[in-house]
Amino acid sequence: MMSNNQEPEPTEEELNTAYTEVCRSYQGIDDFRAKCLGFLPLVSGTGIFLLFSDTFIKNGNPASKYLPFLGIFGIFVTLGLLFYEMRGFQRCIRLITVGQELETKMHIKGLFLLQPHSVGRFINEPIAAGIIYSTVLASWVYVALISSSWAVWIAVAIFLISFLSVWCFYLTQREPKKALTAIWKENLHRLNSWLHSKNKQHKK
Repeated sequence: MMSNNQEPEPTEEELNTAYTEVCRSYQGIDDFRAKCLGFLPLVSGTGIFLLFSDTFIKNGNPASKYLPFLGIFGIFVTLGLLFYEMRGFQRCIRLITVGQELETKMHIKGLFLLQPHSVGRFINEPIAAGIIYSTVLASWVYVALISSSWAVWIAVAIFLISFLSVWCFYLTQREPKKALTAIWKENLHRLNSWLHSKNKQHKK
């Protein structure tokens, strides 16, 4: 006899409907993220190339004085898309978790249970996105600070800060039950183990 507090098991039709919606939502978010990753560097690269072309900056073209403002515009657009990407990744993680639970209940191995692991525990979509968005963001920072002698170094610093921020966000979302410090300790332990094994091989 089912207790009053126990929820009834979902029917096969309800599971199929829920699974279809989860797959549709996941693929929709994933497709939009892929389009952003393709168009953003293409549009930004073309725009920056034109901004630094001879037609734009030679002979004291008065339009060149607007480079800092155009750079700031590019920074905010890139940041907005980066935040949207991070939110999309967060939603994808949740959908993968729900999808895996549904596939387990349906006794199938589909899109979610057969998710491939990261290459070398590092190379995956979020890391690739972090590299692309950080590169574009650093490029627009350079455009905004073109008149400063520190422009290159500031752009490099922005790239590193942006990429590390995306990486940390990815780690916390991938393993939400672990604290960030615990994740870093685990990664450091793996690195030390790898270095220790290499030292042993070298001594042999």
